[in-house]
Order: sequence, then structure tokens, then C-alpha cells
Amino acid sequence: MDKISATLTSLAPRRALDLATGAGDFAARLASELGGYGELIAVDSQPKAVAAARKGLGGFPRVSVLQADAASLPFEDSSFDLVSVANSLHHFADPALVLREALRVLAPGGRLLALEMHREAGDEAAMTHVLLHHWWAAIDSLGGTFHAETYDRAGLHGLLDGLGLSATSYAEILDEGGEPLDGELLGEIDGVIGNYLARIPEEAPGAEALRARGAELRGRAHRVGFRSAPALFFVGVK
Repeated sequence: MDKISATLTSLAPRRALDLATGAGDFAARLASELGGYGELIAVDSQPKAVAAARKGLGGFPRVSVLQADAASLPFEDSSFDLVSVANSLHHFADPALVLREALRVLAPGGRLLALEMHREAGDEAAMTHVLLHHWWAAIDSLGGTFHAETYDRAGLHGLLDGLGLSATSYAEILDEGGEPLDGELLGEIDGVIGNYLARIPEEAPGAEALRARGAELRGRAHRVGFRSAPALFFVGVK
């Protein structure tokens, strides 16, 4: 059992909330691995994400998906026993504001869970993901979607340690499985790179450099491989 699963199975919140749920992947993990829950609500500000999450989470009992801004939640103070945010802190223009809002709706004694990838990869294949993610962020930002580069460990600690929570813990999450030069995997990466290349406007500032960077990263993936970037898993008690 990995470190995240070990934590989830030990918790049985009455009400749980997953912020910036995207397609609902972490919310599905909560629904599958929590020791129990009375109600699980997943929220995202983007209509497409809400639709995808509703489809993906439709088979779980007592799970609902709402469109809501994580920085201004439509919930009362202290109304959840668990609040999670997974791989989304670098997608917020003001992550500290989102975390304060998470604490507002978290009940005393409740758990805040944060899972966030970081840039300090220990091997070349994982660094491929870090570099690709930073390239994706630049293209998203060019198109008007806020997407910052990923944190280093110190940046994450600075963001989370200042929340004033008790009994905090961090666990390093590493991708240690799979073959980083697997042909099917690299085919998927090529597809993602191609999709992002197609999103670069022809006359945008820096477009030529971004296209060249995409070609470099495709070559890097085929040379050293790809595996998921490392992440920190944070647990804090309010």
C-alpha cells in the first residue's frame, strides 16, 4: 500500500471536499480508498471539467460535482471534515487565497490533504515530465489560461507550512514503475506534444521558440524516456 492509500484508508470523514477536481481523478481515489464517507463533493470552476468529472464519478455513491471557484467557495465555515487539492496549486493565480478558503470550510480537527508535483526530479525520465509541464504552462499562459511552472520543495513547504496547521506531515511520491522508453507511452507523449504545438498561435510572441522547444522535448523523451514527476503529499490537521 502506498503512502497516499495508507492515509486515505485511515480516514472516514462525514463530509469531504475535493477542490479543482478536473476530471475527478483524485475525487475517485477518495471515493474508492477512504475508510468511509458520508458525502463527497468535487468542485471545479471550468464547465468542461465539471462535465468530465460528473461522467467519471457517476458510479460512486453520495458523490456530487459542482461548478465553483476554489477561491470563493459556496459553503459555510467549518462544514467539511476533509478538504483535498491535488496537482492544482500551480494552476491558481493566488494559491494562498485558495488554501485559506479551504481552511475556512474545514472543521476543527479536520484534515487538509495536498498532493502537488514538484520540479526536483531525481532522474532524467522524470525531469522530462517537469520540462514538458513547464512548456505546457507557457503555452496555456499564452492562450490566456493561468498556469505557472511547478514548485520546488522549498516553495511548497513555504506555502503549506505557513497555514498554522497541527500534526503536519509530508511524504515524497515517486513514479517507480513502468518502462520510461515504452513505445506506447512515448506515442501518447508525442500525441500530447502535437496537440500543444497546434495550440501555439502563428504570430504570437515567442511562438517560434515554443515550437522549437516542443521539438527538443519530443527528442528528449525518445532519448531518455518519460516518467511522472515527483510529488509531495501533505497532510495537516486544523
